[in-house]
Amino acid sequence: SVDVSPYLFLDMFFISLYLGFGKRRYELFTMEEKSEDFKEVLKYYSVYYLDQLMVISATLGLGIYTMYTLSIPSKIFFYSVIIATFGIFRYYHITHNLKSGEPSEELLNDKLILLSAIALVLYDGVILYFHF
Repeated sequence: SVDVSPYLFLDMFFISLYLGFGKRRYELFTMEEKSEDFKEVLKYYSVYYLDQLMVISATLGLGIYTMYTLSIPSKIFFYSVIIATFGIFRYYHITHNLKSGEPSEELLNDKLILLSAIALVLYDGVILYFHF
């Protein structure tokens, strides 16, 4: 039996917040003055505030993931932080430059996001499975 690291629980929490704040930011940005009619909760946010929340949650998520990789005996596991960082940056770019659609849809359709997710899973999986 293998216990799941508390680092991973925290990391998933902050990355989930990051994705959620990105989606909420996009809704607020695209709806502009009609945003309160669409979702009442949007009146409590500003684009600037959501940008700050995205940066904070991404930083915490990436920092915790980095600590997790350093806690693994294999030192080459740390290099997966590069792939994770690219994915974080790409989603940030999508939420700030998307012209139509939704960030959650774009997340599933963007080739670079998918490539980084597959690369991260394969890289981490090989290292953990083969104990490099």
